[in-house]
Amino acid sequence: MLRAFLFLFTILSAAVSGMLFWQWEAYSEKIEQSEEIKEKALQHLTVESQSRELKISQTIEGLTDGKEYRISVPESIANWSCVTKEANPCQSTDDNPDTFLAKAGSITLEYSLPVDDGAASVFLDDWTIKFPGVAASSTKLDIVDSVRRNGSWIAGAPLKGQQKLEFIDYYAFEGEGEAFSLYWQAQPLAAIDQGGISYYREQTQQGAPLQLKSLAKIADFPHLSIVMTDQYPETMGKGLLITKKAEPIETVERKAAHIYFSQKFRTLSPEENGLIDLFAAAITQQQSSSAKGQAMLNELMAKLTDAQLNLFFSAVKEEPEVTTKNLDELLGAAKGMGTHFFTLNRVDSAAFVPLYFYDSRVIRAANKQVDGIEIIYQDGKKLFPFMEIMTEMGYEANALADQGELLLNKGSNSYRFFADRNIFIYNEQDYGLLENPLITIDNRVYIEQQWLETLFSFSIAENEQEISISELKE
Repeated sequence: MLRAFLFLFTILSAAVSGMLFWQWEAYSEKIEQSEEIKEKALQHLTVESQSRELKISQTIEGLTDGKEYRISVPESIANWSCVTKEANPCQSTDDNPDTFLAKAGSITLEYSLPVDDGAASVFLDDWTIKFPGVAASSTKLDIVDSVRRNGSWIAGAPLKGQQKLEFIDYYAFEGEGEAFSLYWQAQPLAAIDQGGISYYREQTQQGAPLQLKSLAKIADFPHLSIVMTDQYPETMGKGLLITKKAEPIETVERKAAHIYFSQKFRTLSPEENGLIDLFAAAITQQQSSSAKGQAMLNELMAKLTDAQLNLFFSAVKEEPEVTTKNLDELLGAAKGMGTHFFTLNRVDSAAFVPLYFYDSRVIRAANKQVDGIEIIYQDGKKLFPFMEIMTEMGYEANALADQGELLLNKGSNSYRFFADRNIFIYNEQDYGLLENPLITIDNRVYIEQQWLETLFSFSIAENEQEISISELKE
């Protein structure tokens, strides 16, 4: 009765686990699809600079006429309203205060942000209302200033026009994507454009303009406004970098590279942000700021040729968005073999795992296909997962983790291996070796091919499709 109950319990547990897994996969797929099918629209922002506030008008155009849209208002915006082109309140089909119907394909929001009248500088990053179901393909920003005319406005987008009229100053910025960061300071700034980079510094500041040579080689480097000033603390925004007035060019270049890779790696979690620093260091030929990041860089440089490194980094720069899985695929393509290097090292606090590549061919042991294991290559050696292979070859394999020993038994033969000693015991007799035949990588024990063949009389044959392991017949 008990045996029947346990059997039934096992079946039910497996069924429930399968259902939960299926539901999670379906949910994840639904989330991914919903993110992919965001409605595209155009965004137009108008900022009117007043003594104690900035009055903002935000219009989203290209929406579906009559469709209801939800908005997300930042905490910094206390008072706002939705109005039509005729200045009438927007309509909604329900009582939700954050949903509105698009009229003539657009929605306009009006709100204000408080500003200290005596401030020497103002920086705005998350300053606009969001439309969660809509992705802005481009954003236009017009600034009309009648009270802060002695200073300079800078945005994280190219400056398209600027006029100084009798009573107002007018700025026009336009860039791709969502709203960019906005900055103002009382001390005037002079602008120098270098391709996709707008470089701003104080008019009295001398010296040649910055030459960010490593970034000039990146074809898809997005627009970046770099402000060299001591009027505001160093910060990175959306398309905008504020740095010290006397910042060394190497530091500015590194920060700009960090912004570039932050956009490429935008799906990373905070605990994975070390990868951003790693690539910023690599592209600027500098040291990583973390020991693990530098260890990863050293591995790449030691185990790939210059041609393979160039191929890999070029492929990364060509990708619009990159994940750790994608990085492994690109690195594997450059080397011609698979790898899990970035996936295994993605979490900053996790232990460093050396770079190795795996063989994607089918593995057969004792004439049976073995799934779930990989033969890997490290430092010119072909390594086999030891315990798994020995089990498939008919051995009883046990690990004594507390003693650092591995025990193997088959028929009248027994083996004892040690994790930290260059000896093994065969049928109660000690045998010394010049090196330890075992190596542990990512908590899995591997053995080199030559030791499988020598110690166990295994024959290893391979072709383009598979690697086959068998015992030599006596």
